[in-house]
Amino acid sequence: MLRRVRWGRWILVLLALVAVVVILWHYGLTKGSAIATIGAFVVALFVVVQPRLGLRDKQVKRQVGTAQERQAPENEQTATVEPGNQLAEQATPLTAPERPGVATAVAHGAGTATKADVEQVLLHFSDIGDPDFRLQLLQAMGEYLELNGSFPVAYSALAQDHVFAIVRAIWTFHDPQKARAALISAAERLRPYEAATAQLRELL
Repeated sequence: MLRRVRWGRWILVLLALVAVVVILWHYGLTKGSAIATIGAFVVALFVVVQPRLGLRDKQVKRQVGTAQERQAPENEQTATVEPGNQLAEQATPLTAPERPGVATAVAHGAGTATKADVEQVLLHFSDIGDPDFRLQLLQAMGEYLELNGSFPVAYSALAQDHVFAIVRAIWTFHDPQKARAALISAAERLRPYEAATAQLRELL
């Protein structure tokens, strides 16, 4: 497009020169002088304009080269980042246990559980905050142990305090192992499909 514009300008310049020469020739300039004048103007224009055109071409080439150099590092950076993103997407995130403390308690294994381990598991029953559930749990334990009533534990309205009292009573029972078995049996009867029940079974 630029070349067409340039050639168009050249043609207009030449036409203008021809018109000037024709006018001068009409008023007394000889044909040879007219041709010589046109040639001189063409040579002068070529000498003056050509260096400028060369400089413009050099500037355009420099601009194109600079743009390519700037684009190359960007492409390299994109190519470097993309594999990292793919590896990050393929990496499997580490997940913490759903219930902190319970997994550690179960890892102790049967026969090595502490009171704190059992307290943590009991506190993770879904409805341990319901007093009726805790009383039903004690009633089922008493039936397993063939007691005259519920397993004897001082009642507390606060679920955490009541759970601590239950575990303390199990550890101080005259047969702690049997009391722990009664706790498992009561949990299996009342909440057979709850995760805390399976954790109690593995723990005790």
